[in-house]
Amino acid sequence: MEIKSYNLEKYQKDIDAELNKFEEQKIVQRLFDHDHTIWSASPDEISNRLGWLDSPSDMLGNIEEINSFVSSCKKEGFKKVLLLGMGGSSLAPELFNEVFHESAKGLELKVADSTHPDKVRELKGYFNPSETLYIVSTKSGGTVETISLMNYFYNYCIDILGKENAGAHFVSITDPGSKLEEMSNKLGFRKCFLNNPNIGGRFSVLSYFGLLPAALVGIDIKTFLEKIIEYKGQLINNIIDLKSVTNPINLGATIGLLSIKGLDKLTFLISDDLINFGDWLEQLIAESSGKESKGILPVLEKKIEDINSYSKDRVFVCISLQNDKHILALSEELKDAGFPVININLDHKLDLGIEFYRWEIITAIACTVLKVNPFDQPNVESAKVVSRKFLADYKEHGEITEPEYTKVEDGITIFSDRKYSKLSEAITGLITEDTLKNKYISIQAYISQNIQNTDKLEEIKDALQKNTGIPITIGFGPRFLHSTGQLHKGDSGNGLFLQIVSEPAGDIDIPDNAGDNKSSLSFGTLIRAQYLGDRSALADAGRKVLTINLGNNITEGLNSIINSIGK
Repeated sequence: MEIKSYNLEKYQKDIDAELNKFEEQKIVQRLFDHDHTIWSASPDEISNRLGWLDSPSDMLGNIEEINSFVSSCKKEGFKKVLLLGMGGSSLAPELFNEVFHESAKGLELKVADSTHPDKVRELKGYFNPSETLYIVSTKSGGTVETISLMNYFYNYCIDILGKENAGAHFVSITDPGSKLEEMSNKLGFRKCFLNNPNIGGRFSVLSYFGLLPAALVGIDIKTFLEKIIEYKGQLINNIIDLKSVTNPINLGATIGLLSIKGLDKLTFLISDDLINFGDWLEQLIAESSGKESKGILPVLEKKIEDINSYSKDRVFVCISLQNDKHILALSEELKDAGFPVININLDHKLDLGIEFYRWEIITAIACTVLKVNPFDQPNVESAKVVSRKFLADYKEHGEITEPEYTKVEDGITIFSDRKYSKLSEAITGLITEDTLKNKYISIQAYISQNIQNTDKLEEIKDALQKNTGIPITIGFGPRFLHSTGQLHKGDSGNGLFLQIVSEPAGDIDIPDNAGDNKSSLSFGTLIRAQYLGDRSALADAGRKVLTINLGNNITEGLNSIINSIGK
């Protein structure tokens, strides 16, 4: 593993001063001693969130339990895993499958982290219950999306396998004493893994939440953890010098200081074999730092076209696997253009374990520099509160009161704080010059996440990038509400929001309880409440939002957006 940094000379004096202060304050020792005063005088939402520091060694003692469980699943004929979870419960497992899955070694895993009926229907069709293990993964045990999906797929298993067999196809991961632990026992789940409650969701990758799925897809989690433990020992024993760029304290101080100086768009270019690592990083950094009118915006780039069009508020992190020539070439271009660049080269895929741990420390230290608590998420609840109001309205009146949309093209309607008669006018209104200074655009897509839609959103991103020069991010709803949603409402108000929604091909009822077909809510109603709730929360926080409803012709609607940009 090799790490190098470039074009940081003008900031080095400030970085060294911060590191000298950390050295005087014995920051390394205090970090591994779980000293909450690194971030705040109050221990609230900190002292009970530092278990991730010890996860690698703690989980080493649970290897036999995990491997035995995986072995039993393979012997009984399970071939696929559908993980029901959001945010920290889903992003690492999704990465593990994409990076490590080989059919000869492990099970194929996919993630259900969408309430869009089209996506739920797609997943139902892909997974045959007779060969599928369903993991219900939620720290709180009450995440509405996760429990809704659990109720639906549990009842589906009953329909196909019979009530007496359904529970054996389910396993849960949750905190001790949660409602999910109780439900797991009641519904006869194969097993309930109880996680260390002193670990927050986005820092949970090296606990049961990440390691059970990792083992199921075929990762040698013992070697995975041993590498991290060795790395942690080097940090504790000061084998890696604090002034070295390979030290996460150094990188955390650097990224935090650059953010304060206005370089707050942390842009990642990652080898194709590791590309999903960016999604995990996005949640970790955005949800940890984006609060108290501060924040570091993670931006995931798949390619670099016109470097001269990129705003100067970016720091680039290039993560390559085995000296990926493509990523290294892009890094050289960025260095020559004068951007600050951090190069990280991994020798082996298993080095991802160290990278998880490194970035958890980097993020925690960057938040120290920003003077924010990396372990709370005060603005995540705001969208949930408004969404619950929409759902309460639905339960009382039988419908959700929506805003007054304006028809702009066949099948497309919009809602904005201003009236527009054309789609191109509405998009131009969102990205006018006076709104672009030090901004970013967040594309929030409440549509089914599939390859076709993802590619179209990338085209929208490219078109916006060429027309504005500012960073563009993409998030599928409602999954981004559990990651970047905190930063969108908690940062200094730099975001412009393009909310893209659609009407499902057909709705799906959500059972009120697993094992009972009674339903008072559908997935279509739930996702509608979620995007309306988030829109209201963004507006209440003073953010500028344009909502585009594509109707039920998504591909044509996305093409219309692409063709309207810049006109």
